[in-house]
Amino acid sequence: EAGLPTGLPPAGSAAGRERQIFPLLRTAALLFAAGGDEEQLYRVSLDTALMATGVSAACVVQYDHDAGRFLCPPTVATGLSDAFLGAFTCRDGGLAAEAFTGPRYVLSNDATSTPTTG
Repeated sequence: EAGLPTGLPPAGSAAGRERQIFPLLRTAALLFAAGGDEEQLYRVSLDTALMATGVSAACVVQYDHDAGRFLCPPTVATGLSDAFLGAFTCRDGGLAAEAFTGPRYVLSNDATSTPTTG
C-alpha cells in the first residue's frame, strides 16, 4: 500500500485487519468514556469487528474478573440464532477461559470437516 510506513502488514492480511480495527475500537472506547451507553459501546465494537474482518456473526461476552467467570448470555450479538444464544455457555476452565485468562495463545478451529485434496 502506497504511503504506509515500511514494516506494516498488508491491509488484507489478518494483522492488517487488526491494524484497521484498533483505531475504530479506540474511538468506541472514547465515546463510552465520555458518557456513552455501555451496550452502545459493545454494539459499536461488535459492528466494527464484523466490518473489519468480514465475518457475518459474532457476539460480545463480558468477563467478571472478581468472580473469574464469563457472564452469559452474550451482551450483544448479531447473526446468531436465538437457539444458539440460549444454549451459549462458557464453562469454567474451558477454551474461552483459557483464551481469555491463560498465559498462551489458544489455537481453535471451528471447521466441521477436514478438507480433502484432489
